[in-house]
Amino acid sequence: MFLTSALIVVAAILPALWPEWVGVYIQLGVGLAVLGLVALLSAPLLGLALVGIGIALVVAALLAQIVAT
Repeated sequence: MFLTSALIVVAAILPALWPEWVGVYIQLGVGLAVLGLVALLSAPLLGLALVGIGIALVVAALLAQIVAT
């Protein structure tokens, strides 16, 4: 559980450090969220972790885009 929390924090900080890669972060976040939804069928905790990390990455990327403009 600690590792998931740490990855969510890293996902939230990454777009602020390199805002020029916002499109990549959004695609990566959506991909992780979709992978998490598929993983929910066989490994619910892993699926929830991936969905959480993906959502955090997309939200942080969108906020970084708003701040950068």
